[in-house]
Amino acid sequence: MRVVDKVRCQTPKKGDRFGRISLLERSKSDSNGNSRWLCRCDCGNEKVIYLFSLRNKNTRSCGCLLKERTKETHTTHGKSSHVLYRVWESIKQRCNNSKNTNYHTYGGRGITICSEWENSFEKFLQDVEGGYKEGLELDRIDNNKGYSKENCRWATHQQNMFNKRGHSYSENGSKYKGVFPNGNNYMAKIKKKYLGTFLSEIEAALAYDKEAIVEYGEYAFLNFKESK
Repeated sequence: MRVVDKVRCQTPKKGDRFGRISLLERSKSDSNGNSRWLCRCDCGNEKVIYLFSLRNKNTRSCGCLLKERTKETHTTHGKSSHVLYRVWESIKQRCNNSKNTNYHTYGGRGITICSEWENSFEKFLQDVEGGYKEGLELDRIDNNKGYSKENCRWATHQQNMFNKRGHSYSENGSKYKGVFPNGNNYMAKIKKKYLGTFLSEIEAALAYDKEAIVEYGEYAFLNFKESK
């Protein structure tokens, strides 16, 4: 049995798994040539599913997973109206839903939500409710890592913005935040403050990091984590 969620180039075969779905046998392709398979869900149901839907993670079960989550939302914890429920749902959408407008900066670049939070709003609530105050946002300490108890904290909107990667680095012409090409050299800036011109990108990036710590403290987004 192969779990092939992350290996799209592999040729599918009987027994491959996608979420709760196992491939049984190839079914007749549709009129456009899209591949379909007869599948069995872990709950026992069998149905024909498009292969691309499995690979894109649009289909993770026969439909039972959605029913379970809906039941959990409306029956088990009864907290779907809780202000943090919307935060939880928003995180899952950004990380898991490829159709979400923010997916490319979250799930699309490898940002995940830990399984404990993904599968249970109650666990998420237990881990984060204590530090929450109205107006705060859930901030990832390491902007390149996912959502988990260890990597999240509550922050003001301004503090959260400090920790973001900022504008697309390709727009700056550099791979580092706060660094801009300047002829054959590189210039470093933070907000509108000029930090100097340097011979290399790395020197400019380190200058940005040093000033970011002064300006933003623990909420600073750093090009090099060791700068802390």
